[in-house]
Amino acid sequence: MGTPADDGSGIMLGTGVGGATAQLNSVAAWWFPCPPSSMLHGIAVELSGERIANEDLCGATHAGIMVAKFGGRGFIVLDSLMWKRARTELVTSRTSPLLRLHMSLVFSADHRKAATLAELAAGLGISTSGLVATVAAYNDAAEAAREDPAHKTPSMCRPLRHPPYYGIDIILRGSLAYFVPGMTLGGLQVDGATGQVLDEARSPIRGLYAAGRTAVGVCSNSYVSGLSLADCVFSGIRAGEHAAISSLTGMHELFRGATGVD
Repeated sequence: MGTPADDGSGIMLGTGVGGATAQLNSVAAWWFPCPPSSMLHGIAVELSGERIANEDLCGATHAGIMVAKFGGRGFIVLDSLMWKRARTELVTSRTSPLLRLHMSLVFSADHRKAATLAELAAGLGISTSGLVATVAAYNDAAEAAREDPAHKTPSMCRPLRHPPYYGIDIILRGSLAYFVPGMTLGGLQVDGATGQVLDEARSPIRGLYAAGRTAVGVCSNSYVSGLSLADCVFSGIRAGEHAAISSLTGMHELFRGATGVD
């Protein structure tokens, strides 16, 4: 994430004494289309014009699906009412300077605009029939108060009925303007009962523990914001309790060996 000490040094300490790692190829990527929240009233589609997932997912989860299933490619499609509301929100909402800069570039230049959905699809390089069909299904469900085909929460569903239409390329790419912070979700392999780090033979390394994001844990397959807090508390307690018990046991054995008293 780029915050202090989020550099893998804890994992490297473990591997330096023989600890084994796993699931370091599992990555959470943060590409958030909001704020402004009106961006979530539109739909996120891939090259076939079909929805990627429900747009109100945690940004890390939505980006993860886009990477896993669609090669990190996607587009947000909005109508003119959504676009105008989003521009207003960017000015009035509390938004970080970095995100404000990013979205300002989107609103000023980095988008496509078209009078029809077919023209927008052509401009974005995605399937025209796929996009038209996807928008029709989304609109029909929203206007009939039925469940959204992608299961977005009803309060976020707004039909796209007001041209012109706007498209934003949300491809995950390396860029100073559109950088995507992220982190690996794996780490050191640990024993599930004790939190002790395991070596390549899956044997515990005495006296070595890993917890939180340093270890493989409950959020190593997928991630939503805040999940690491619960994982860190649980795995930290687990490791601390075992370390304390092991320390007391070791002291008892040392005392018994020195005195002959049990």
